[in-house]
Amino acid sequence: MKETDDRSSPTAYFLRHGETSWNVRGLCVGNADVPLTEKGLLQAAESVSQVDALPIDSIITSPLTRARKTASIIASRTKHSLCVESGFAECNFGVWQGHPEGDLSLYRGWRSGHTPADGEPFLKFCNRVSLAFDRAISTADCPLIVAHTGVYWAIMTLFGETTWFDIDHAVPYQLSTARN
Repeated sequence: MKETDDRSSPTAYFLRHGETSWNVRGLCVGNADVPLTEKGLLQAAESVSQVDALPIDSIITSPLTRARKTASIIASRTKHSLCVESGFAECNFGVWQGHPEGDLSLYRGWRSGHTPADGEPFLKFCNRVSLAFDRAISTADCPLIVAHTGVYWAIMTLFGETTWFDIDHAVPYQLSTARN
C-alpha cells in the first residue's frame, strides 16, 4: 500500500484499475471503455491480499469496464459490498483518446485550462469527482474507491496537491478526507 497522507486513520483508499492494452501502448484512454488485459486481471487478483488487510467497509467503483472488473474481482474475494458510482468515471479526453499520451505535460495543459476538442474541462471533471467522493465518504466509513488516474488526480486536487504522477495499477493508496 502507498500512502498519500500521513494521518493514522484514513477515511478512504483508492485503487487504480488493472492494466489495459491502451495503457501498455501508452495511449490516452480517458472514458473509452477498454477492457483489462490478462495481466490486468492478474493484477486485480493479486491486489486482494493487500485490500483484505485494509479497514475498508465497502468498494465503490467507476462504471467503466476496466475499473468495474477490477472491483468485482476484489469484492468477490473479500466479500465487501460493491457499488457503482458514475461520478468516478474517467474524464472524457475528447480527441486525445486513443492517441499517444507522451509525458504528463498533456495533462498539465488540461489542468491549466487547455481542454481537448470534445473533452471535459478540468474544473467540471473535478466538480463531478468531488460530488462522487462526498457521496462515497458519506455512505461508508472507509470505502475503497476503484477508478482511474484522472479521478485520483482530481481527488488529490481536492486535498490541495498540485504535483501529479502516474499511479500504479491495482495498488491501494491511502486517502484522508481533510481538504485544504
